[in-house]
Amino acid sequence: MGVFGRRNLHNLCVYFLVVLLQLGIAKMGVHGQSVTTSDQTAKEGDAEVVITCDYSQFTADVPDEIQWDELDQDGVNINPGFVNNRKKENGRFKLLITPGKADLVMSQPMKNDSQRTFQCEIQTTDGDIERSNPSILTVYYLDQPFLSASGSAVYEGQSVTFTCSKPDGDPIPDITWYKDGQTVNTNNPSRYEIANTSTESVLKIKSATEEDGGRYTCKAESDQFKGDDAKTSVGIQLTVYCM
Repeated sequence: MGVFGRRNLHNLCVYFLVVLLQLGIAKMGVHGQSVTTSDQTAKEGDAEVVITCDYSQFTADVPDEIQWDELDQDGVNINPGFVNNRKKENGRFKLLITPGKADLVMSQPMKNDSQRTFQCEIQTTDGDIERSNPSILTVYYLDQPFLSASGSAVYEGQSVTFTCSKPDGDPIPDITWYKDGQTVNTNNPSRYEIANTSTESVLKIKSATEEDGGRYTCKAESDQFKGDDAKTSVGIQLTVYCM
């Protein structure tokens, strides 16, 4: 073989090597990138939460297999294929398939669902399998606060203390005091003492007057639970007797 022939053979070998490397890089690039999900948030009380799996970059065809798995905190598959393209509904879960996407729909998310981890898996008719990155679900929640009092009836001049136990919640809630549906002006140190800890809020009326009589409640609010979504304690009616 002449020099010219060897040179052509060398160039041809280099060409095929480059093609193989490109195919290998493309194949490596598919993993962890071509099927994607993202972390999702919901609120306890929502009708549903949707976690989307996008496989449009992995295959243009309808996959032969689509399934969602649940992983533990160590990434171990603890519930493989609990919904798939053959079993599209399972309890509170269902699989919604649209072109290029496979959505996991959970109805009525609860606080116990928070930090559950899900992953979707796609298999083509050629047998290629690709798994998405894990998706962590965060469910915000807020329980109802509990209100207690040192007494429900006092004489004028006596003190009375209300204690509002801060409810469990994510995010951690703040407490606001109400009397007859109106915010208590706790910034008046001559009449009230207010103390807040990580577990409770305490409102003390130093020297009760007739106008302090009424129905007291405490409301828990957070960034996720405001207005109508906030949680209010059961009220306590305070009666102040004149001397």
